[in-house]
Amino acid sequence: MELDKLFTLLRSRYGKILKEKQNGFYSIILYNSCKEPKYIICVKTRRDLIFGKICKFDSISSLSCYDLLYEPSGLYIFSKTIEEFLEKLDKKMRLLR
Repeated sequence: MELDKLFTLLRSRYGKILKEKQNGFYSIILYNSCKEPKYIICVKTRRDLIFGKICKFDSISSLSCYDLLYEPSGLYIFSKTIEEFLEKLDKKMRLLR
């Protein structure tokens, strides 16, 4: 599954994003309207599944996706489509506020 569509949709929804490929994962930082990092998401695809974890940027101790998988303050997202992933992402963001 191609994640370029996800990056484009995240940019259109949240403005500035920063992405980095990390050993099969993508680390994506979402910025707020003041241009400060607000959330970090680690995303990976496997066959027809997109999965990831979102954490508040100010609550993490590392930018490594492997470390974020064990971060106790984050929430996991599992979906079959990019649209479903974004819908669940919005819900998780509301829970983390």
